[in-house]
Amino acid sequence: MQIQGSFVERDIVWKVYFKSDLYPDFSINIGSSNYEVISGYSTVSLTNPDLSVYFTNEAIEITTESPEDTFAPIVKHSATVNLLTNQYIGQYFWAESPLDIRCEIIRNDEVVFSGFVT
Repeated sequence: MQIQGSFVERDIVWKVYFKSDLYPDFSINIGSSNYEVISGYSTVSLTNPDLSVYFTNEAIEITTESPEDTFAPIVKHSATVNLLTNQYIGQYFWAESPLDIRCEIIRNDEVVFSGFVT
């Protein structure tokens, strides 16, 4: 499985990748290659034209653990990616092991979250 997409929000280019070996034939591209945003939702190019997947207006939420010490590194605790679909695709995000599905979020070519889907 590979689900990937990108969008622009206030001159920041966000890219999201979900990857897994569990469903090798399933692939979705969320958003267009030129990062257009129309009416708050990104445009879509898909390998399956009957399936529409969009980012919502508040597509990404990343929470951090704030350290007591100002100079300690900030640890990314979790991330939420909000998608809007016309068909259920939740079965592709389920796995017996939490390490089976990887997620990576990139902001302006810098990885800001790398983890697993739980």
